[in-house]
Amino acid sequence: MPALTKADVLKMLQSAVTKEAGCIRTEHFQEIVHQLDASWTPQRLECLLKGANLESSKGINVHDFVEFIFSDGHFSEQQGCSTKVDLKITSFNVLGFGFCALPGPDRQWSHFSGLLDELLSKRDVGPGEISVLGFQEDVFVLREGCKWDDHTTHTTHEKFERCSFMRETMEAHGFTLASCSVHDGLSTSSQMFIKDAAGGQLEALSSPYHRSLFTELKGDQKCTKSQMVKLGNSIWVKLGSNLKHLRVRGEVVTFDTWNEAKKRNLVEYQMIPSRSAAKAIISQGSADLFVASTCHLAGGKFDDRWILTGDSLTSVNQEMLEEFGNDAARQQVPSVLFGDTNMKHYTFVDSGFYDPVIMGMLFGTKERTEIKKLSAAYEGHRKFLMREGDSEKVSEREVHILQNEGKTPADLAKVYDIEVPGRPGEINPLAVDTLFGRVKKLWRISEVPGLQLIPPESEKATSCLFGGVIDHIFYKGMDLRSHKIDDTEQRAMLLPSPEIKSPIDRIRASDHFPVMADFTLTVQGAPAG
Repeated sequence: MPALTKADVLKMLQSAVTKEAGCIRTEHFQEIVHQLDASWTPQRLECLLKGANLESSKGINVHDFVEFIFSDGHFSEQQGCSTKVDLKITSFNVLGFGFCALPGPDRQWSHFSGLLDELLSKRDVGPGEISVLGFQEDVFVLREGCKWDDHTTHTTHEKFERCSFMRETMEAHGFTLASCSVHDGLSTSSQMFIKDAAGGQLEALSSPYHRSLFTELKGDQKCTKSQMVKLGNSIWVKLGSNLKHLRVRGEVVTFDTWNEAKKRNLVEYQMIPSRSAAKAIISQGSADLFVASTCHLAGGKFDDRWILTGDSLTSVNQEMLEEFGNDAARQQVPSVLFGDTNMKHYTFVDSGFYDPVIMGMLFGTKERTEIKKLSAAYEGHRKFLMREGDSEKVSEREVHILQNEGKTPADLAKVYDIEVPGRPGEINPLAVDTLFGRVKKLWRISEVPGLQLIPPESEKATSCLFGGVIDHIFYKGMDLRSHKIDDTEQRAMLLPSPEIKSPIDRIRASDHFPVMADFTLTVQGAPAG
């Protein structure tokens, strides 16, 4: 509805009143209502009449009509009115935009700036369309006056505000921030960094408060104090011009690993970072029409070193996914859940397609007969738990938590001992099988009850730096029209080539490609133009 009062509407309708007291001539009804709001198409007007239970053959009662269109329920879902709405979903892991201690070029922020403007234009909306964009590994800054939480719970999210990078660009394109959620897992630092001072990275932050936080120096890079930043998810929505009457609100779902540790009586869950999902709920009046959620699950080398220490831990990502997915499935309206899952489609995992990749990652060779030792990365996991070497080590807090439960990091590190005890150099095939099986289970994404998982186009499809599709979309209550991984977008990542010596050198804006899906959404009681 336009911003009109009842008196405004009554005055506009007076010229059409028939001799039958207070009624609008049917032949002029559509024309006059169209003057109130150009988006009130014949389909929408039909819903108005059905919802109000007004009899049009004898004219429409002015007062009944005006009372109805100003009520909360003037689009009655019960009357069976419906319309088709095109829905655009875009998922993108943005790798901290280049402001965090994560791999990527110094000018990562600039590459993203150039990519985003075109991406938003590409995912723009027509009059009857909705576009939802979800960022994973977005950056969130501790609010002024708030106390830092090492561990994220359901109350932590409100203590953080989204980093002001590119917010003005999002809003200039008509996208509104619906909600955001933080999580743990930024292992090396809780600081923000300016890696490209000469290029204008600091000035790219629109908030004076955020710019003022870079008071420290690490090497030649400006940075904030520690305990200032967490990664997380943000979800943005743009409504077409004929859908501006809809309302967008946000919510957050938290998978609190400390709570899960208590439920399962499994202390190792406390070593795995809490994760979360940011939700956008689109409604009309008091009725929800559609729910979208974006998430980023555990995984990667900083989480895997803990997850692989027990068979009961390797299902944690699927449990997180089902927690967020069950929230979506419980909704009584069409829903979509999407994001970076760190898992690959079960069809390809079960077929053995990734077996050589897993073998190479764990042992540096694809052939079991050639295994001599752990790969450098997984030897690093063992040293982390054993507190050996010069790199990062398990913390005193983590040691204390384990000891309180009668466990030690050395106990957990045994999974990385692949030699036969007492026989140096002799590989234990059972130890190899155990480690290999846990990785395979950790990588395997399954269906979530009540939702449909969009499968990759082929086993060769890739959405991330190290290959395979890990950015997935689940949905229900909609018709899928298209699904695309924008794997030729070289402003996100360069394509592999002989000139690129290290995979990390491929990163430009991110170590992921944007993933997009378009749906047709049948909405009850929300006519579009």
